[in-house]
Amino acid sequence: MDPIVKLLEQVQADQLLVPSMFEIDIDEALDNRDADPFDADWGEAHAQIADSVIDARDRPGLVELREAVYLRCYQLTQNADLCGYVADDFGLIGTYLLLDEQNDWVNALWLQYRDGHFPCGNLQPHEGSLKSLIE
Repeated sequence: MDPIVKLLEQVQADQLLVPSMFEIDIDEALDNRDADPFDADWGEAHAQIADSVIDARDRPGLVELREAVYLRCYQLTQNADLCGYVADDFGLIGTYLLLDEQNDWVNALWLQYRDGHFPCGNLQPHEGSLKSLIE
């Protein structure tokens, strides 16, 4: 199964972005994301794929995933800033999947979401294939 479709189905089935992951001090969590090491690591991961081109056939699925993530997050939190960060994370994860690129930090980012945690602070890189972590 296409990993973007799988993520989208998990979001729509409320299997990702569960209420307990947002039982946090949102302002503090966002501050932690805007500070190093998280901010630097996110920026490096984004820079690695920033000039890459996603096939036009794949773009609608990525947009749909980002929108579904934003809406689910907003349903749970009513915090637009937080939801923007979460949608950006899934945009990053989805882009890595579509480009079949590897980044151990992006793997760690995904694992935080998969395990029901809002990612912030110092994430421990995780080796391996992002696709295999999602399947």
